[in-house]
Amino acid sequence: MKKKLLFALMSIFACSMSFGAVQKLDAGRDQNVYYPQVIQLKGKSQNVFYYSWETNGSGVFADKNSLKTKYTPSDEDVRKGFIKIVLISKNRLVSDTVNIRIRAVLAGPDQTILAGEQALVKGSKINVQYFSWETSGSGTFANKYSLETKYTPSIDDIEEGSVKLILVNGNRLTSDTLNLSIRSCSTVDIGNDIIVCANRGGGSIYLEATTYDSAATITWGTTNGEVYKFDNLNSFTTYYYYEAYDIDATPFLEIYAIISNSNGCYDSDTLIVNLQAAPSLEFPEPYVQQYGTDPVYASVYLYGYASGGTWTTSGSGVFAEPNSTYSAYYPSADDARNGCVELTFTSNDPEGPCGPTSGSMTACFNPPCPEVNLGPDFAVCGYRTDGANSIYFEATTSDYAEGITWTTNGTGEFVSPESFATDYLYSNADVDQAFIEIYATISSYGCYDTDTLVVNLQAAPDLVFPEPYVYSCTGGVVYANVYLYGYASSGTWTTSGSGTFDDPTSTYTAYTPGVNDVGNFILTFTSNDPQGPCGAISGYMEANFEECSVDPSSTNFQNSVENVTLYPNPAQDKISINTTTGVTIDKSTTYIIDLFGNRVNFNWIGNDLDISNLPLGQYILHTISSKGKVYVLRFTKK
Repeated sequence: MKKKLLFALMSIFACSMSFGAVQKLDAGRDQNVYYPQVIQLKGKSQNVFYYSWETNGSGVFADKNSLKTKYTPSDEDVRKGFIKIVLISKNRLVSDTVNIRIRAVLAGPDQTILAGEQALVKGSKINVQYFSWETSGSGTFANKYSLETKYTPSIDDIEEGSVKLILVNGNRLTSDTLNLSIRSCSTVDIGNDIIVCANRGGGSIYLEATTYDSAATITWGTTNGEVYKFDNLNSFTTYYYYEAYDIDATPFLEIYAIISNSNGCYDSDTLIVNLQAAPSLEFPEPYVQQYGTDPVYASVYLYGYASGGTWTTSGSGVFAEPNSTYSAYYPSADDARNGCVELTFTSNDPEGPCGPTSGSMTACFNPPCPEVNLGPDFAVCGYRTDGANSIYFEATTSDYAEGITWTTNGTGEFVSPESFATDYLYSNADVDQAFIEIYATISSYGCYDTDTLVVNLQAAPDLVFPEPYVYSCTGGVVYANVYLYGYASSGTWTTSGSGTFDDPTSTYTAYTPGVNDVGNFILTFTSNDPQGPCGAISGYMEANFEECSVDPSSTNFQNSVENVTLYPNPAQDKISINTTTGVTIDKSTTYIIDLFGNRVNFNWIGNDLDISNLPLGQYILHTISSKGKVYVLRFTKK
C-alpha cells in the first residue's frame, strides 16, 4: 500500500514539473573580434525548441535558425565598432543577447597617382589604440604612426607600377590594405565605341574624356570627319555635329582625343561612332481615291536603317500583303460608308539605337451604289378631274443617296420631282391609259439606280343622266335613262315613290308611278361595286307627275311643247315664251321649278321672264294656254 502511494506522488510531481518547465536561451559570452574576423556564435537552449538569431547590425548570419552559426559583420558594423546579437524564441518570450565589440583599422580607398607624386593616405581606427603603416614596396611614409600621412613611392615602386599600403594594429590582429597605382603618364579615356541613330537632317554626339591628370590639356580630332564640327576642340566635354554627308560618306566615324600631361607626356584614345541612318518613309501617293469597295494600292519608299515594316489601317479592311511596301488594300463596307481611312506603315525595329518610324497615307472611298425601292405595284381609283387628284409616292434607299429624279410614261405632273416623297397629279389621259409607270432614279457619287412601279388607274365610276328631269301626267309613264362610265358595269334603280321599274338593273327602263305618286320623285341609280379600289357611286334624276288640264271641247289630252318654244335657251338674264298663231299663254298659270321640284321666284318684264336672280343650272317652266293645254319646257340658266 505504501509503495503504491509513493508511486502516485512521484507521478504527480513529474507531471507538475512537465507543465511548469523553465525555458531559457543562452546567446553565449560577449566577444571582442578583430576585423575581418568572422564572429562564431554558440547558443544554448533549455526547453525552447524554436528560435532564431537577430542583430541591430546589417551583417549576415550563415544560418540564423541554428544555435551554432557564424555572423559576418558588414562594413557599417565595422565602422560602428559595436553590435548586439540576440538569440530569441519564436514566441519572442525568451531571449538572450551577446555584445560584440569589433576592433579594426581601415586604410581608406585605393588610389592612383602619377609618377613623382606623393600619395596622401587617411586611415581610421575602431576600438584599437596602437597602429602603424607598412608597405609592400620600398617607399617611405612621412609618419607611419599617424592615420593621415604621405607616402613617397621609390623608383622600384614606380617601375613596378603599384604598391600595397597596409594599416595594422599593434598586436597585428587586424589590418587593412590600400592599393596604390602609380602611373608613369596619365592616360585619357573617351569611352567605348557607340552606335547613334543619325537623322539625315543632322544631329549631335556628346563626347567626354577622362584623365587622372587634372592639369592635362586635350585636343579632339577625327580621321574621316571634319574638325570644324566639334563644338570645342580643347574641352574635356564637347559635341560633334554630324550632317547627312557624314552618314553617306561613311557609316563609321572615327574620333580621337590627345592629352598632354603636366609631366610632359602624351596619351590618346580613339572612339568609333556607328552612324546608323534613322529610318524614314516617303509615300509616292499620299492620297488615293476609289469607288465602292474596289481595292486601292498602298505604296511607301523606305530609307535608312530599316528593312521592312507593317501596314495597319484605321478602318476595318484588309491588306493583301501587310508586310510589303506595296500592297493592295481591300476596304470594308464600313470603310466605303465612312468615306476615308488612314493607311499607316510602321517600319520594323532592327537591333540598334533606332526605333521604328511611322507614316500614313489617306485612302478615300465613295460609298457603294445604293438601291432605290418604290414598293409593290398597286391600283388606284382614278377620277376624271384632270390634275385635281394625286397619288402619293415615297422612295426608300439602301444607303445614302445624293438626289432623286421622278419620271413617268404618263402625262401628269410630280409636285416635288426631286424629293424622296412626292405627289403625282394624274391626268384624264392617265386614267384613260389605265396603267402608268412611275420611275425613280437616284444618284450617289457618280452611280445610279432606278426602280419602276406600275399604277393601275381604275377609272372611278361616273353617271350622266341625259334627261335629269322628266314630266308626265299622273298615271303616265316616264323613262329613266343613265349613261354609265368608268370601273363599273351595271347598277340598280330605286325610287322615292311607290312606282315600279320595268327593269331596275337596266340603264334605260320605264318607270310607272304608283297610284299616290303625284308631284316630284327622285329616281336614283347606284352602280355596282366590282373588286378594286373604287366604291359604288349613286346619282339621281327627277320625275314629276301632275294632274293635266284639258280643253273641254277636246277629247284628246295633250302634253307637248308643240307650238311653244323658249328663247334664248340657254338664257342669262331673261327668257321669252314664243308661240305660234292662235296660241296664247296664261301668265297666271306660269311657274318655274328647279330639278329638286322646288318653285323659284321670277318677274315678268312685258312678255319676258326675268331670271337674272336664279342660280346657274337647269329649270322646268310650267304653263297653260288659254285653251287649257299644259306645256312643260326645260331651259338652262347660264
